[in-house]
Amino acid sequence: MYWNNWSFNLGLLISEDKLYGQGLKKNNSNLSGFELAPGNRYLMKKIDFDEMLQPRLGVTWDAKDNVSVFANYARYYPAATSLPRAAAWDRNLHSLIEADFDANGNMIEIEPRDSSSGKFFQEGIDPRHVDEYLVGVNWGVNDNLTTRAHFRYRGARDFWEDTWNWSRESYACSTNPDLVGCMPVGWAPEEPYIPELNDYRDEVGGSSYVIAQLDRSKTDFYELSFEAEWQYEKFYLTASYTWSEYTGNFDQDNTSGANDANRFIGSSNLADGRGRQLWDFKQGTLRGDRTHQLKAYGYYDFDWNGTFGFYGMFQSGQPWETWYGRYYGFSSSTIRYVEPAGSRRSEGHFQLDMNYVHNFYLGGGDRYTIQVRADIFNVFNKQTGYNINPYFDQAGYGEPRNYFNPRRIQLMAKFLF
Repeated sequence: MYWNNWSFNLGLLISEDKLYGQGLKKNNSNLSGFELAPGNRYLMKKIDFDEMLQPRLGVTWDAKDNVSVFANYARYYPAATSLPRAAAWDRNLHSLIEADFDANGNMIEIEPRDSSSGKFFQEGIDPRHVDEYLVGVNWGVNDNLTTRAHFRYRGARDFWEDTWNWSRESYACSTNPDLVGCMPVGWAPEEPYIPELNDYRDEVGGSSYVIAQLDRSKTDFYELSFEAEWQYEKFYLTASYTWSEYTGNFDQDNTSGANDANRFIGSSNLADGRGRQLWDFKQGTLRGDRTHQLKAYGYYDFDWNGTFGFYGMFQSGQPWETWYGRYYGFSSSTIRYVEPAGSRRSEGHFQLDMNYVHNFYLGGGDRYTIQVRADIFNVFNKQTGYNINPYFDQAGYGEPRNYFNPRRIQLMAKFLF
């Protein structure tokens, strides 16, 4: 919609999610509402339309011919989740056997590969959501220079995760003040997520873990960005600087020994026992945070059919913190923090890439061209380490497990017609 120098964009996404598992079927005479039915598909959780109203609002004001100001708001309910796999009953009803054979077909060894048993969903939980706010300005300074700036905030809440049903009451500091990793007083109700869980399990079995909305789960992302684009005759340059802060207590990228690559979205190690709860030093700077990011790209067209280009960047290092399970009385240290999330940071990384492209035109025109290109990646050979080993009880604690690629030179020639 348009009004004078204003334009408005309005939208509303209405959706419904249905999560299915295998191994149960409806039985309203049972307290759990189900009965065992191996191989049968069942509806484990339904998120209705009225729970997933996702508005969008955008406003742009053309203050001048060369200046525009904009503001946007949107709510998202992400659909991606690993919970149906984690909660399905048939995961453990049929045992899986891994068998290894030699080249002649002779069996070497066999090993059971059972998965976890089925899980119930906590009643009355709200789906995780993300609210995003964006304000910015575009300014065409002159015919050669354009600038942009924006501020963005993204807040995520109501994360779901599989967790032990009785963790809030069993780990409460009010009743276990000397327990390392106890739940602070007032953090959440000191009660089971599903009070009737044992009655349900008497009917259909299943895990002592449930799918719950973790109390006070959140992430917050703040971003302030500036960008400029300049072009003059044969020279082009664009550069940007972004300051950002990514904080919270639910770090989906830091739930295993390395970035979990989205293998777990709601069914990770988070909230699996003491030391892994959100109150166990999880509040802090999250793994994906890069406080400072500076990027520049440019090229120059020479008079002799050649072009020189470059790309340079700097980014802050990767946050990390110390993991040590014995602090909580466990041998496994995985995501058992003993200091606030992101208390440490790896070294920042700077890199410069350059290239030169030359065109040889054949036959007096540009119909046939031989193009030769030379690229140098990581000119200064900055092999910065990242993915720091956080395990205090391992050799190599505090040392990088990965490094940026070393300097590389690439030559290429191609025929264009």
